[in-house]
Amino acid sequence: MNNLQRDIFTKYIAKTLLLGSFFWLVMACQGEQVQLAQLDKPEILELDDHSPVYLFFRTVEIDTLVEVNRKNTIASTNWIFHIDKRFQLKQIVDEIHKLQNKKDNSSYKRADSGNYFSFMDTEKKQLNFFDFTKIKYSYPNYYSTNYIKENPDYHVHFENFSIDFKGVNQLSINGFDMPVDEMASYIKETLLMTNSTKKALIYLNFNNNLSFEKYLDFWQKVKRFDASLIELSNVHFFYDEELIADCGCR
Repeated sequence: MNNLQRDIFTKYIAKTLLLGSFFWLVMACQGEQVQLAQLDKPEILELDDHSPVYLFFRTVEIDTLVEVNRKNTIASTNWIFHIDKRFQLKQIVDEIHKLQNKKDNSSYKRADSGNYFSFMDTEKKQLNFFDFTKIKYSYPNYYSTNYIKENPDYHVHFENFSIDFKGVNQLSINGFDMPVDEMASYIKETLLMTNSTKKALIYLNFNNNLSFEKYLDFWQKVKRFDASLIELSNVHFFYDEELIADCGCR
């Protein structure tokens, strides 16, 4: 198979999978697989004019490696990031950041083109897409409370909440531990108790040992909050537990 045939076939596979029901993505030409994240709610079902970016999961002895394949990407199109769900955030954030910058700095970038993570909708068994075009990543030794303290003039207009996703079933809001399913009610009740007319501004912090799949899962849960009450920051903080242990910011 020559390069032209390979490019056409890869794009055909990517388009076909938009309607597929697979729980992994296959680059048939090279026998590669990406195990996609699985979430229980749909986001975006269709994307036109797109290019694929693959982040393959590799293990060599005790090390996990990231192999990036973006040779078919076109800067003027939407980029779909097919990322293996087994990666920890700390293993992929640099690659995501570099790819975002590469596209943003391209002279061919179209203003309305976006970046999307792919995942599988577990209910309908369909490929879906998570828009992260506007998301910026801060890592590994910075936390949202630092940013709030350093920019008081902006944050005085909001009731500020820092949600910390510490582990698979562990989270806190402004330092108070609670179950995942109590996030929305806690924020709503806090606003009622303070009798505040300010909108809630929510920052998301993620322990960078969390898996990519868990990151999308947590983020999706927060996106279901009542949009009339909250504003979600476009900055996501991926932190190293050891590097922020003594900062007094949690």
